[in-house]
Amino acid sequence: ADNPALAAATESGQPVVAVFVLNPDRRWALGGASRVWLHESLQRLSESLLNLGITMRCRTGQPATVLSDLVTELNVSEIHWNRDYDPDGISESTMVKNELPESVSTTSHAGSLLIEPFKFLNKSGQPYKVFTPFWNALRSSLDYLKPPTMDPTWRQSPQTAAVESVEQLNLLSGRAWEREMVASWKIGEVAATAAFEQFVDLDVIDYEKQRDFPALSNTSELSPHLHFGELSVQRIWSELTQRLNTVDFTGQEAQIWTWLRQLVWREFSQ
Repeated sequence: ADNPALAAATESGQPVVAVFVLNPDRRWALGGASRVWLHESLQRLSESLLNLGITMRCRTGQPATVLSDLVTELNVSEIHWNRDYDPDGISESTMVKNELPESVSTTSHAGSLLIEPFKFLNKSGQPYKVFTPFWNALRSSLDYLKPPTMDPTWRQSPQTAAVESVEQLNLLSGRAWEREMVASWKIGEVAATAAFEQFVDLDVIDYEKQRDFPALSNTSELSPHLHFGELSVQRIWSELTQRLNTVDFTGQEAQIWTWLRQLVWREFSQ
């Protein structure tokens, strides 16, 4: 719902096609559990996009090569994606921008972090190396954050092209533990939203005191949802900081800021 690349694509006035590219040459290969989660997450995403009239193509290879093929195949005029800040992601983005024809508009968007690492610097113009100054500066600069969202009424006519199945990515091995994992976790954007709302409504009030006790269920368990893009950190920050001003959170401010502080360690690591 708050995917800036998707929002930008829907504003283009052109038919929208979604593409997922699995690059097997990345230096950090996906582990077994990550492959299972990605498979299920892509399934849920494909279903959600179909409700908007968008089909998803799933392909394996170098992103620049795959997208170049699709430009020819579908007569593409614009490509939008959300930035990835690890070395492989930066390299892939650069190759896409450099290798696609000049006639194709290529735009990357800030969608996975609260702030752009290369824009958020200390007073010396350098990246922060100590967390507390980083946290204080970030908190004061993000009093109000509204993540970009697409028009909730937007739909396009269903496309005739068939969906390219997630199955062809061969993410699963067929082992029994994979089915057990899927049965134990609720995966996808809908599940992520429900987990976030439950944590905020029920569990955050005891977070500061009980987060360090493994036997208690007082952590959010949102890490995999954030990692796979099912829930954005921008949405979390926006909704929680707005709720801090409501009567529902009177007396709970310290608990919420403690949790947000832990969330911001994810930003600091970038």
